[in-house]
Amino acid sequence: MFNPVRGSARETIRFEDAKSVSTVIADNRLKRPLYFDGRFLTARDMTREQTYFLARQADLGKAGGAGVVAGLNVTQGAGQATIGISRGQGVTAEGELVVLTQAASIDLSDAAELQRLNAAFGLLRIPNEPLRTRSGVFIVGLRPVEFSANPIASYPTTLSDRRSLQDGDIIEGAAITLVPYDDGGARTDYDTRRSIIARSIFTEGVTKGIPSGLLPLAMIALDRAILQWVDTNMVRREIGAEHGNILGLGFAPRALREAHLMQYLEQFQEVLDQRAHSGAGQRFAATDHFRALPSAGLMPSAAINSVDFTQIYFPPQVRVDLSIVPRDEVPALLEESLEMPPIDLEADGADLESTSILALVPVERGDLVALRSQLTDMTRAIRTAVPGLVAQRSPLESLRLLRVARPTAPVPPPTTVADGAWRNLLARTPLLWYARRRNLNVRLDAAGFASTVALDDTELKNRVNAAGWAAQFATLQAKLGAATFSGVAETAPLLARFSLLPLVLGAVIADLNALAKLDLAPVRAVAKTYKDKSLGNGVVRIEALNGDMKLAAVRTVLVASHRVVQLDTLGRKLTDAALAALLVNLATIAKAGAADAPQKVAAAIDAALKNA
Repeated sequence: MFNPVRGSARETIRFEDAKSVSTVIADNRLKRPLYFDGRFLTARDMTREQTYFLARQADLGKAGGAGVVAGLNVTQGAGQATIGISRGQGVTAEGELVVLTQAASIDLSDAAELQRLNAAFGLLRIPNEPLRTRSGVFIVGLRPVEFSANPIASYPTTLSDRRSLQDGDIIEGAAITLVPYDDGGARTDYDTRRSIIARSIFTEGVTKGIPSGLLPLAMIALDRAILQWVDTNMVRREIGAEHGNILGLGFAPRALREAHLMQYLEQFQEVLDQRAHSGAGQRFAATDHFRALPSAGLMPSAAINSVDFTQIYFPPQVRVDLSIVPRDEVPALLEESLEMPPIDLEADGADLESTSILALVPVERGDLVALRSQLTDMTRAIRTAVPGLVAQRSPLESLRLLRVARPTAPVPPPTTVADGAWRNLLARTPLLWYARRRNLNVRLDAAGFASTVALDDTELKNRVNAAGWAAQFATLQAKLGAATFSGVAETAPLLARFSLLPLVLGAVIADLNALAKLDLAPVRAVAKTYKDKSLGNGVVRIEALNGDMKLAAVRTVLVASHRVVQLDTLGRKLTDAALAALLVNLATIAKAGAADAPQKVAAAIDAALKNA
């Protein structure tokens, strides 16, 4: 028999009657007492009612999403191991409301107190080692807790019982806790670990070890209880933004995309401050400090060379254009870009080749009329200044460059009115916004005809001579007389790829000279050794760390060791300290001039690879 419940749209049915109805599903979590006159009430009944309303409130809290409602900002305090948390409120993933009624200041050097508090509330089953003796990355968060207080008299329930005191109130609160974050035990500096974690969270969507009952507020790095950095956007999310996708088709929840942008801007500013303090300047590549970039953000204008309009901030495979936009249109462009995936700086070269970036120079609308009179186009293509770009050329492009003779004299920088206007804009705009653009589907149909190819390009010869490989190149040219057309066609782009990297170029020439005949199959076998698109980046780093690597005597021994490709791999993987020690050893062996120097160098490189 159904009885309407006054003030509610629900109806009540006896549970025994509902058992036989397959369309009625009981929720055993939600039970509350049914009151009626003459019922004997116990403490258990009242507790059940409280539990019922707490469960209902948690279910409603889950409906709105998890995250921070207001406040709860984490900042670094005045001390080396102090953080501050502002007042505010939020909702955990379990739907529990967490409120911090007043600002709190936490001394991380007294982290053992946090551990004991966590253990008292049952937040840790086994108290960990005191944090003052540990280092690592941690999540600062709030947990909802409750504790009893205010003892009152308890009257006996039987004739044999005595009066006693029992806590009469339950007080709800929030416990500040630190949760270790598992970043794989990275053996690197904390700034690099920060970039690696940011890439895993924002690019791969990986978040490790955050309890569902915790409201994460920030991520911090501790080194022997000394605070290294505080990142408020790594794990903090605003409530409701998790459901902010358009039709649910976005790359990731809006909260994650917005957090990535805010986290990047915060770390980007810290990078600028650190470089300014050390006098390093603002011309740097994004890969020097980051592992992934949001789809929109800031970049230093110094990364664009206003003389030849090249850039070093983005990888060489990425297409970058410079564009002038009204200042009030920048937010709309950034908003549109946030719907796109982030830029993974560790992605494969093929993926980066399909990435297009628009560097934005914001100007006032009143200045657009004057700029249009000076510029023929409000957008300008920007080339890469990274030597590795040569390695990214397609064979067709390399052959085209070899067929066309180029002047050897340096070309003076352009002095057109348009170039002058661009330089003035970059000079007075220290920071530029960038936005990832959508790629249009362009059909590329290759068409061509066969023609004779010869390695007589003037620019290539000049680069070979400057690298010190003139005699070896003359031997190679002599072998070309008996080579097949297909062998020559494979040889030309292989040399062009590394014409700006003398050490790698010498290794390629040596491997080609070692062939009995320059036919298609053996030349392709050599080219396969050098197929890695990132090959050369390690050599650039090696020569920057140790100037002896540029000496002709040292390069000759390295090439004779037939370990240049392996050395380039070490140049990309080893730490600065390990790589510097290896290079000193190699330079010492090579400069000694012993007959077995190439064999010793090969053995040293093989040992370093084994231990890397």
